[in-house]
Amino acid sequence: MTDEVDLTALRRYEDIFGPEKMRELWLEYLDKAENDLKDVENKNREELRLLYHSLRSSSLVFGMNAFAALCEQIETAIVEQRPDTELCPLIKEGHLRFAAAVKTVKSRFAGGN
Repeated sequence: MTDEVDLTALRRYEDIFGPEKMRELWLEYLDKAENDLKDVENKNREELRLLYHSLRSSSLVFGMNAFAALCEQIETAIVEQRPDTELCPLIKEGHLRFAAAVKTVKSRFAGGN
C-alpha cells in the first residue's frame, strides 16, 4: 500500500473484473470525478454531501483509501452542519489527496503491475 492507494484492493477488483474492464471503469470514474470536483464551489451543501458520498464508495474500488476517508470526513462535516471554516480545508485537502491517488492509479494502469 502506498500512502494514497491500496494496491492490494485495486488488484482484488482487477482480479474480479479483469484488467480491460478495470481500465474502462477507471476512465469512467476519472472523467466523472474530475468534472464533479471542478464544480464544487457551485454546489450547495446537500449536493456536496451526495457528491462526496458517491466519491467515497467508488474511490474504494480503486484503492484510493486516503481520499475515500477524507470524503467521509467531508460528508460528516456537512451532516453535522459544521461551518465553512472547517469544511473548506477538508475539501481542499480532498482535492490534493485525489490528485495524488489519481497519479498512482494512472501509473498502475499504464504500467500494468
